[in-house]
Amino acid sequence: MTGDSDEARPHWLESWSENSDTVAGAEELRVVFREQPRPLPARQRIAYRTAVLLVTLDNFRGGAAAVANLHIVLWALRSTRTRTLFKNWWTGRRIFDFVSQRIEPTLDISVRLALADGLIELVGAKKHRLHLTAKGQALADAVSNTEDLLSAEKALLKAVFPLSDAEFDRRV
Repeated sequence: MTGDSDEARPHWLESWSENSDTVAGAEELRVVFREQPRPLPARQRIAYRTAVLLVTLDNFRGGAAAVANLHIVLWALRSTRTRTLFKNWWTGRRIFDFVSQRIEPTLDISVRLALADGLIELVGAKKHRLHLTAKGQALADAVSNTEDLLSAEKALLKAVFPLSDAEFDRRV
């Protein structure tokens, strides 16, 4: 059976013209793809995630924090509700439970990009802590000194300052 025989042709190709882009009797349908700008939420922007990571690390003692603790703080910075939950937990008005503990799904990507840019470095025996480099500290200072940038996030970090891994261990 060859492709040219009438038996091999599907029934919908019966009226197909070799010189046409459409099936005879069918309406012509044009499919057009257009690039349209779509706003991206701030949490998904690399610059935002990097700035939040650096400012958060800057609020930990010594500019260094365990990755597990960063997950909790960066999750807390996501929304008004999570900021309130974290602040109530940190100040003792709410008991910490593991249902409250969340991970920040974008932290891994943010860390990889910040490492590649030389903004942070892995430290510790197991390389499970992140530390600001001089370049990262300079950027964190620039963000911290810009009053209208990350104002809600900086307000929470200021309310619970200073953060430390040891304090997280005591409270968890």
